[in-house]
Amino acid sequence: MTLAELEGLLHSLLDTLPERLMPRDLQGLETRELQVRRLIETVCELDCGDRGVWQWYAVRLDPGA
Repeated sequence: MTLAELEGLLHSLLDTLPERLMPRDLQGLETRELQVRRLIETVCELDCGDRGVWQWYAVRLDPGA
């Protein structure tokens, strides 16, 4: 999954989550884009209630290897 795909997925998930399921630190951010960026930069798991728990992680490849 590319970064753009992850951003789209998280944006969609957040759009469908009740506020009570969102991490508290996201609730104070003004835009959905800021919430998605915070998730990508600081979290690797999002509890989506009956939609399950979504997890992601970054894989960085060394192009010189």
